[in-house]
Amino acid sequence: MILNKNFIRIAHISDLHFSKISYHPSQFLTKRWVGNVNLLLFRRDMTSKEHLWQLPDFLEKEKVDLVLVSGDLSCTSMTDEFQMAAEFLSTLKEKNIPYLVIPGNHDHYIKEAYQAKLFYQFFQNPASTVRKDLTLKDNRIEVQKINEKWWAIVFDTALPTSFLSSQGLFPEDLENTLIEVLKTVPKDVSLMLVNHYPFFQNDIPKNRLVRGRKLKKILEKHPNIKLYLHGHTHRETIADLRPSSLPIILDSGCTGDRKRGSFHIMDLKNDELELSVYKWKNSWDLSEKQSFSIT
Repeated sequence: MILNKNFIRIAHISDLHFSKISYHPSQFLTKRWVGNVNLLLFRRDMTSKEHLWQLPDFLEKEKVDLVLVSGDLSCTSMTDEFQMAAEFLSTLKEKNIPYLVIPGNHDHYIKEAYQAKLFYQFFQNPASTVRKDLTLKDNRIEVQKINEKWWAIVFDTALPTSFLSSQGLFPEDLENTLIEVLKTVPKDVSLMLVNHYPFFQNDIPKNRLVRGRKLKKILEKHPNIKLYLHGHTHRETIADLRPSSLPIILDSGCTGDRKRGSFHIMDLKNDELELSVYKWKNSWDLSEKQSFSIT
């Protein structure tokens, strides 16, 4: 993927949570019943997706060049849920809007789906233009050249967990691969990293990225990592942490929530970032704008 443009417009969406409530008794043999109870009791606002289906037309109207999807396309990693999410993404493809997608913890919700790599049966990114030997499916990491100025490194830190946990893991082999990749990046290239999980350890333990401190140390050592995009928290966030030797942190929030849905549009030109926050209020409305110098 190479966008031959100096100015690029990128949408960041996350936590779409396409859902289908299951009443089949077999769910009680897995963690899936927890997700279904959660849907029935607490997340009914995520079961209606009319607002999501307005997004492709909106992004086309806004002339978005690329969509980044930072995980949780499903609720309980059911085939029906993945099919709905795949149909949504196919609508972007029909409008000639490319996308990069990674899984979240809900996409590897149960061990059976994780072991079968069910997510990757529905979603695969374009072949990497930088490292053809690395794929999310096989290596948990991909390197995508967006244009001559910007590369994206996307990685998969999700895994199935126990009934009451939604932890992720930044494993040692992925850590080593990321370090090796970063050594090969030209000095004049700016990087954005896309992961489902934040790397900070200030959330409750059952929601954290295990070994997130290792990832934080890598970010501190590589100032060419300008942006770190994630989801998972359902809290729309913009945090410029460059005074602490960290990148600008962007959490698009839960795009799939029809009461509190949100997403970001990033305009990148030369060394400038203009960030627009959109929130759902019966339509997708601009909520705020911030500008950053990327130097």
